[in-house]
Parts: sequence; C-alpha cells; structure tokens
Amino acid sequence: MTVIIRKFLNKVFRDKLGRVVIWQNPNLPLWGWITSVLAGIVVKSSPTRSAISQFGMAALFTWAYLEIRSGITLFRRIIGVIVMIVIIYGLFKAS
Repeated sequence: MTVIIRKFLNKVFRDKLGRVVIWQNPNLPLWGWITSVLAGIVVKSSPTRSAISQFGMAALFTWAYLEIRSGITLFRRIIGVIVMIVIIYGLFKAS
C-alpha cells in the first residue's frame, strides 16, 4: 500500500525532472491579486474599493487559468482548478 501512496505523491508533487516543487515565487497575476488585497485594506472609498476588488479577482482568475494550463506539477494544477471553481462559484452566488 505504501508503494501506491508513494507513487501517487511523486506524481502530484514532482516535476518532470523529479524535483519536489510546492512553492514558487509569485508570478505577475498573483502579485496583482496580492497588491489589490493590500490596496483594498487601505482604500476606504466604496467605488474605488469595488474596482480594486474586481481587478484582484481578474488577476486571481488569470493566475488560476495559467496554473491549470501550465502548472509545473499536478498539485499546482489542482490548486488552480480549486481557485477557479471558488471564483466562479462566488460570481454565481453573488448574482
């Protein structure tokens, strides 16, 4: 049983070269989302805050799409799918 689990974990967390990859430096869309979260804390104006929030969600959606399409490991692709599902669910729930 442990061999099966080990093979599964290797498939999820290792890249094509066999390196374990869980964390990478944030790319531009993720930095955009982080910046919008921080700006949303500082800005008190409701219309401006709403625009910042929309920009942040667009940046996070872009990040999730890029992870799904070209994530270096299966783990990162799964995280991209989860984030995209949560964003889409939030859009439908809000309307």
